[in-house]
Amino acid sequence: FGSVSINGNLPANAKKEQAFIHLAQFLKPDGVLFGATLLGKDIKLNPFAKGLMALYNQKGIFGNQDDSYDALESALAANFSRYEIRQVGTAAIFTAWK
Repeated sequence: FGSVSINGNLPANAKKEQAFIHLAQFLKPDGVLFGATLLGKDIKLNPFAKGLMALYNQKGIFGNQDDSYDALESALAANFSRYEIRQVGTAAIFTAWK
């Protein structure tokens, strides 16, 4: 594919790199992966958001309690020749090139 999008509840840190390995194999040589995920670690949340994030993680809706910007960057760097990450609040928006 020329591009692959992955958004929302990406696998937890331990599985995120494995997901990128699998997705990268479907990209053309000049292909791009792009998406967004919510970070759960090293971020500031108001009390309501903190409680909702904890509830969603407990119910398995989210799996991001240990996800951080640094972990996302590490997984992208290990699988792509170039990448960009922009953090907007708790969201990490990323683009990665094969």
